[in-house]
Amino acid sequence: MIWALGLVACGEDAPILSGLRAASSAQAPGAPYVRPDHVLVDVSYLGGRSWEEARDVVDEQLGAITERVELDPRDGVEIRLERGAVRVKDGQIYQITVNLPRPTRRAAALHSLNLPPQIDSWFSLTDELRARWEAGFERIRLGRAEPESEMIVWVEVMKWNPRTQRGR
Repeated sequence: MIWALGLVACGEDAPILSGLRAASSAQAPGAPYVRPDHVLVDVSYLGGRSWEEARDVVDEQLGAITERVELDPRDGVEIRLERGAVRVKDGQIYQITVNLPRPTRRAAALHSLNLPPQIDSWFSLTDELRARWEAGFERIRLGRAEPESEMIVWVEVMKWNPRTQRGR
């Protein structure tokens, strides 16, 4: 009788994967982009994407272009928008800065940008928090509302470094 129970228990079921899912904006190939409901600006989708391909999404999420600034040739161009900025090098978005509409707690700020709300290792400075190599980005910076505050007023993500090409 025990052997029969062993046969039933050892069936060929699919493996069960446990753990948290990473924030992702994976779309089916050819499917139109749809921003998740909870997301203010989808930096996971925009980071590393072609500027021409993402221009309409950037316009919708960060507002109209207010200024275009030529940077050092190694850094490309900074396109300033109503609610933030993007940096573009060789036609690809490599850095996104988002000015949050109001001071927001760290986890909520990250969640609203389609980043994982819990990142383990932060380097804490007086006016900002920094993380390296998290959620597919080389660097994530969070600007504090006041020194040592937990309230965040801006977020900057860098997909890859244009000077070193790391992360590209």
